[in-house]
Amino acid sequence: MMKYQCNGTNSCGNRCKLKRKYSDFCKTHEYQNENCTICLNYTKNRITLNCGHFFCKYCIYRWMCANHNCPLCRTPINDHILHSKTLTFGIRNKLLIFIDEVFINTMFLTKDEVDILENCVSLNQIMYEEDWENIKPSINETLLSKLEYTEKKSIVRTADEAEWDYYNKYNKMFILH
Repeated sequence: MMKYQCNGTNSCGNRCKLKRKYSDFCKTHEYQNENCTICLNYTKNRITLNCGHFFCKYCIYRWMCANHNCPLCRTPINDHILHSKTLTFGIRNKLLIFIDEVFINTMFLTKDEVDILENCVSLNQIMYEEDWENIKPSINETLLSKLEYTEKKSIVRTADEAEWDYYNKYNKMFILH
């Protein structure tokens, strides 16, 4: 079997001098002409998922800020290291932000007490800590003592830098339910 010269090019644009056997490219350049299916450009800093599909590192990180499956075959991505790197990427690039949600549970209140509370604030309304602190003095102390608080950490995906700055300013939200 004859070996032919690789069709790839090096960083200077000169043709590769390595020999190939079966494909048009040597082992070094075999993925040179394969594009990322997200950005449709040459794959930069290639990351291969557990399903075998590959993407640019930046593209897959942006994708994973909103989705946890392969963009092509929808196979769940189970790589914990990739998930943690995506989180770091999302926070650094103002795509994701951590928010503390405090749920104020009204299930131990009577119907009349819920009605009294709803005069001050409506159910399922999202309030920021400052708003809740301003409303609390207008609520009866007995009523306040019956409320149960449940805290939950969430990750919110932001659309732009202004939205990120807004959520970052008020990163603790109170929800009456």
